[in-house]
Amino acid sequence: MISKNKKINDAVWRAINRTINKFREHPYYFFTESDIHSYFYHALYSTKHEVSTIDKKRIYCIHREYPTNFRYKKKELLDNTISKPYDLKDK
Repeated sequence: MISKNKKINDAVWRAINRTINKFREHPYYFFTESDIHSYFYHALYSTKHEVSTIDKKRIYCIHREYPTNFRYKKKELLDNTISKPYDLKDK
């Protein structure tokens, strides 16, 4: 069985390759760097990396941006004793 980390890693590399290929085939589709970011996110988002919370709500594991430093402290994010925003089911 393939680990979830490997699946996500493979999906990221597929999205990178898909974005590069699209840019090479149609460079004028992309006017700004943000357009490239958006296409990459679209390519990655279409891979369906959803999980269920303990209370059966679906959330998506991949985000274009994560909270800024004023909201969370990196040290606290790595501390397993602090409660997380979502309780995820073990799969």
